[in-house]
Amino acid sequence: MPKHHAYCIGVFVVVFCCGIAAAAGPVEAESAIEAVTVYRGQALIRRAVQIPPDLGELQIIVDDLPAKVVGASLTAGGTEGVVVRLVRYRSRAASKPLNKELAEIESQIKQIKRELHANAKMHEVKQRNAQYMHNLAMFITSKERATSSQAELDADGIAKLTDLILSNDPKTFAEMTELEHQKADLEEELHVLERRRSELSGKSAKAVHEAIIFLTKARLGPAEVRLNYLVNDAGWSPAYNVRLGADGKAARMEYLADVRQRSGEDWTGVSLTLSTATPHTSADSPLLVPLWVGARSAVPVSGKVKRLMVAGSKAEYQRRAGRLRVQQASLPQQMAKGRRAAMWSSNRIAAEVQEMELNVDRDVLRSGIRELRRAEEALTVSYVLEGKMSLASRPDRQLLQIASLQIPVETYHQAIPLLTTYVYRMGRLSNTSPLSFLPGPYSAYVGDEFVGKGRLPLIARGQNVALGFGVDTQLRCRRELVDKSDKTGWGSRVQNFSYKLQLENYKDTPVSVRLLDRIPATKSEDLQIKVGKMSDELSTDALYVREMKGRGILRWDIDLPAGASGPDAKQVTYSFELKFAKDKDVSTQTVNLLGQMEAEYERMLSQ
Repeated sequence: MPKHHAYCIGVFVVVFCCGIAAAAGPVEAESAIEAVTVYRGQALIRRAVQIPPDLGELQIIVDDLPAKVVGASLTAGGTEGVVVRLVRYRSRAASKPLNKELAEIESQIKQIKRELHANAKMHEVKQRNAQYMHNLAMFITSKERATSSQAELDADGIAKLTDLILSNDPKTFAEMTELEHQKADLEEELHVLERRRSELSGKSAKAVHEAIIFLTKARLGPAEVRLNYLVNDAGWSPAYNVRLGADGKAARMEYLADVRQRSGEDWTGVSLTLSTATPHTSADSPLLVPLWVGARSAVPVSGKVKRLMVAGSKAEYQRRAGRLRVQQASLPQQMAKGRRAAMWSSNRIAAEVQEMELNVDRDVLRSGIRELRRAEEALTVSYVLEGKMSLASRPDRQLLQIASLQIPVETYHQAIPLLTTYVYRMGRLSNTSPLSFLPGPYSAYVGDEFVGKGRLPLIARGQNVALGFGVDTQLRCRRELVDKSDKTGWGSRVQNFSYKLQLENYKDTPVSVRLLDRIPATKSEDLQIKVGKMSDELSTDALYVREMKGRGILRWDIDLPAGASGPDAKQVTYSFELKFAKDKDVSTQTVNLLGQMEAEYERMLSQ
C-alpha cells in the first residue's frame, strides 16, 4: 500500500475517533470532595472530577450535588491538556431513587408495617377469645346460682368447663404478652428505620442537582477537573476553653470551631479550612451617591421633651448603626443578587446614619460606637486544619479544634464592692501566638475545675486582654459610707463624703487584689470635685492613669496577706468633696447624665 494512502487512512481514523468523541452524549463522571473552606454562612466545596480518556469536545455531568448548592457559584478548572469552556447548573426531577440504601429501607419499613398489622389482628383475636372465656365463666356462675336452688346442678359438666377455662387463661396470657413484646420490638425497629430514612431523604431529594461541564480534551488518557461551588446552611463560630495553670503564670488556650454542617452532603476525608472572609460572588464596586442637605429653622423644646428626644434618638441611632453594619458586611453577596437594588439600599441606610450624625448630640452618637466598631472587628483570617477531616451533614453542631496554645498570663483578683461583695479571679493574657483570636464564648477552668463562662473579645497578635476566671469564694469585699457632711456658705454648698472599703482573705496564701471604686466625675465648671485623704495610694499603672483615673475611677493595688479576715481584714478609707452653688442640687442632675454614662459604658465594652 502506498505510504500516502496509509497516511490518509491514519488521519481518517483519528478524525473518525475524534468525531465519535465529539458526537457522544453527556458522560456521567465520578467525583469526590477533596477540600472544603467553611465561611460564616456558606462553604466552598472543591471536587476532583474524573474525566474519561476520550479526545475532543466532552460534556461531563456531576449529578450528586446537594440541594443547598448555590447554582450561580459553579466554576471549574482543568489540568494540563483540558480546557473548560463552560459550567452549567441544572436541577431536574429524579427519575429513579437516588440511593440504593434508601430503597432497601423503604422495603423493610413496608414489611415491618405488615407485621405490625398482623400482630394487631392477632391481638384482637386473642382478646375476643379471652372475652369469650370470660363470658362463659360468667354464664356458668349465673347458671350455677339459678340451678342450685332447684337441686339440678350438673357438677360434672361444670367441672369440665371450669377446667377448660382455668387451663386456657395462662396460655392466653402468655400469648398476649408475647404479642405485646413483638409489637414493642417491631415499633422500635420501625423507629430506627424511619429515622435513617429521614436522614437519607435529606440527601436524596426529589430533585437531582447537576453540574454540566463543557470542555475540550487534547490528550488521550484519564484526567481531572476541579469543580468548585458554594453551599448554604454551613458555617462556623469560634469558641474557647481557657485553662489557668496551678501556678497562675500560664494558661492553656484551646481554640475551637463550633461548626454547622447541614449542606446535604457529607465531607469525608477532606482538607478543611475555616475562614472569616465573605465568599464574594460580585466583582463590581458599589457607587457612592452624593448626600444633599439643607438648613431649616430650629424648633425650641422644653428640657423634659428634649430628654425624651435624646433617649429616642439614641435608640434610633443604635438601630440605624446596626443596620449599616449588617449592610456593609453583606453588600458583595447582595450585589450578586441585584446590583442596583443593593447599591441603592446601602446608600440610603448610610444616609440615614449620616443624617443623625449631623443633627444629634455627641453623647447620642457615642452610644452607637459599639455597633459601628463591630464592623471594624470583621478581621479576615483563615485557619487550615492539619490532617484530613470528616464532617457529616447533620442537624446538630460539631466541634473541631483549631489550635491548643500555651499563653503567658498575669493573674490577680478584682474587687468592686460598689457592685458586688464577690471577688473575681482575673488573668491578663498576652497573645504571643501567631494567631488572632476572634470574638466568641469561652469556658473558664482553674486547673481541672470548671468555674464559669464568659465572652472573649477580639485579640490580635501581640495584644493583651483581661479575662475572668470566676468567683473566688475564699475572698470577700464590702463598701460602707462612714460619714457625710453638708455645709452652706456665702454662695456655695460643700458636701464631704467618707467611705470605707474592706477586703477579707480566708486563704492560707497571700493574693494580689485590684480594688475598684468610683467618685463622681464632671466636665461642668459649676461643680468642683476634689479627692480628700486616702489610707492607701492609688495605682500607678500607666494604662489606668491614662484611661480611667481622670474619669473618677479609683483603683488600689493591694497585696492582701493570708488569713486577713475579721479584725485582720484590710481596710481602705478615702474621702472626697463636692462644691457647687447653694441653689443647686447634684442629685437632680444624675438622670440627665445617664446618657453620657451609657455612652462611656459602650466605649469601654468596645475597647
